[in-house]
Amino acid sequence: LADNLSRQIMEAYLSARICGDLTRLLELANPNDYDFSILRRSEREIYVDCGAYRGTSIDLFLSSEPDLLEPVIFAFEPDRQIADELKLKFSNHPNFHLVGKAAYSKSGILNFVVDGYGNSHISDDGGVNIESARIDDALLVQRATIIKMDIEGSELEALHGAEAQLREAKPRMAICVYHKPDDLITIPQYIKSVNPDYKFLLRHHNQKWISELVLYAI
Repeated sequence: LADNLSRQIMEAYLSARICGDLTRLLELANPNDYDFSILRRSEREIYVDCGAYRGTSIDLFLSSEPDLLEPVIFAFEPDRQIADELKLKFSNHPNFHLVGKAAYSKSGILNFVVDGYGNSHISDDGGVNIESARIDDALLVQRATIIKMDIEGSELEALHGAEAQLREAKPRMAICVYHKPDDLITIPQYIKSVNPDYKFLLRHHNQKWISELVLYAI
């Protein structure tokens, strides 16, 4: 981890997981959903939002530097109803691209659990079929500059589908690492295995609970 705050958050997070004491972790929490100052938004961004849901993180991204050129946005959202709402919300954005599929390690059909409250996820027990796509395939020749992922435990699979982007474009990333017990280990290990030039910061974005731990890869 690249800074002292990240190491403090790591220690506080492990203490919360092992001992159930959230006090220090909540003290260190950032009240915003993401910290786009870490990701250093600049001109001509190609922003990939995996788990775009109703666009709250896109709104935050756009408001972080409102005077910059409109970015190109690829929004992955497999829930058909939510995707329709998202498309309508950003219909006036000139460079908005809705990818109505789940970001994953392969293209195909997956089982999906829909709950309508932002916790929909890929599961063998899911009663809905959705399409999946690799980020590398969806972007084709475009090179992502920023990738955000909050996809309920499928982050590592989605990163496998973005291997070429990580290796060749080295986008700055904000990846949720709290959905599965080993995400905090396996996700940075995979990112480093593809591109060893990445450095990591850790931030916690929930002032009430243990969730919303985000790994920033820059």
